[in-house]
Formats: sequence, structure tokens, C-alpha cells
Amino acid sequence: RLLESVDTTGGVRLLGVGVTGLADYTQEDLFAQAAGERAALEEAAEEESPGDDGAAPVAEESVPPAERRWPAGHDVRHAEFGAGWVQG
Repeated sequence: RLLESVDTTGGVRLLGVGVTGLADYTQEDLFAQAAGERAALEEAAEEESPGDDGAAPVAEESVPPAERRWPAGHDVRHAEFGAGWVQG
């Protein structure tokens, strides 16, 4: 009854629920769509990359990457994938 009064269109965050007990076939279903999207993005990137024109590559300055900390349970928002949280 309580859940009916809550807007769940953006998803529901279940605290304390693990996914380690899922069957193998269920886990594959969970990540099949993400794997397909990743493969499509990689293929598109390969098609857009310029071919070898014989020019020597230009060395870029190496800038140390900024340190990121992702504590478990931290809420995050991704430009493409939307809202979520850090697991583990």
C-alpha cells in the first residue's frame, strides 16, 4: 500500500539486496543489453578512427589523472546511463 503512493518511474534502490544468488542464465540476461551497447560503441569508434596515412604520431604531454574515490553506496549520475550508486 505504501509503495503505491511513491513514484517509482525512475527506479527503486533496494538496500541490503545482493545479486550473488542469481542463476547463471539470469546474470547473463542482466548484462546482455549492456554488452551489446558496448560492442556497438566500440565498432563505431573503430569506423571513425583515421587510417594510417604514414604520418608519425605526435607525442602528447602526460598529465597525471585526477584521483577519484568512489565509496560504496555513493549516489552518482552519469550523462548517458542516468542515476545510480557505487556498489561494493
